[in-house]
Amino acid sequence: MGKDLRLILAYNMQYFMRMKKDDCGNPRRLGKKAGVASNTVSNYLDPSRRTVTPNKPDGYPQLDKIEKIAMALGCQVYELFHPNIERHLSEQKLYADLERVLPGLRENNKLREPQ
Repeated sequence: MGKDLRLILAYNMQYFMRMKKDDCGNPRRLGKKAGVASNTVSNYLDPSRRTVTPNKPDGYPQLDKIEKIAMALGCQVYELFHPNIERHLSEQKLYADLERVLPGLRENNKLREPQ
């Protein structure tokens, strides 16, 4: 079975928080920017702190809060659950670079259109 989504979420939140350390570098600042309690952010960052309540019997994070956190971190919700975020983002950058370069290569006849 795959890695626990709560662990992936915690890792990826930390990853994006490091990227935006100036305004989202700690749970308090991220919570304030996202409009969620800093305690919620701390719980998501440390899955062992999660408590089971009648409203959340499985202890999983709430989607509405995840959406707010993703927006504050400048990423998509699915990226917070991607099992290999570094690879995903480097592939996205590569594709963006290729899309930027390919039209120029085609114009200069250095790259032929696929047939």
